[in-house]
Amino acid sequence: GKAKDLYNPEINIMTGTRVLKYSIDVSRGGLRTALKNYNSGPNSKYYNNRYINDVLKKYKEYLVDYVAEGIRL
Repeated sequence: GKAKDLYNPEINIMTGTRVLKYSIDVSRGGLRTALKNYNSGPNSKYYNNRYINDVLKKYKEYLVDYVAEGIRL
């Protein structure tokens, strides 16, 4: 694909999902580390801590909602 393809929402979501999964696999399931790598690149010392905290907060909220609804992930 080409860089301009990332402006296509479907391609952007699919690509971002693959990159995040790779980050989670590489960090051996460490979600905070995976998000740092996803946000700023592997081994970067410069990342947006607020972004990471916001994502983790939303993730926890979704988990609570899914559990409350009886949905198994």
